Amino acid sequence: AEAAAEAAAEEGSEALLGVAAAQDGGDSKQKYYALAHTQCEIITRQPRMLTAGTLRDYQIVSLQWMISLYNNRLNGILADE
Repeated sequence: AEAAAEAAAEEGSEALLGVAAAQDGGDSKQKYYALAHTQCEIITRQPRMLTAGTLRDYQIVSLQWMISLYNNRLNGILADE
């Protein structure tokens, strides 16, 4: 599902469902992600308002996911081990 999301983000939000269907036969997780996250906003660097430290790569990916949830009016829980 992550590979489908990354590939679709590169192609634009219109291609989300097509990319999900093309990769690995388009399993249900990929199709759900493609339909639910139609609005994509790619985060390439740390936002300027976060000045108390530097985000790691996995934190920027998580931030992008949370922004996608917000933009698509979805709920989600970001958790760690």
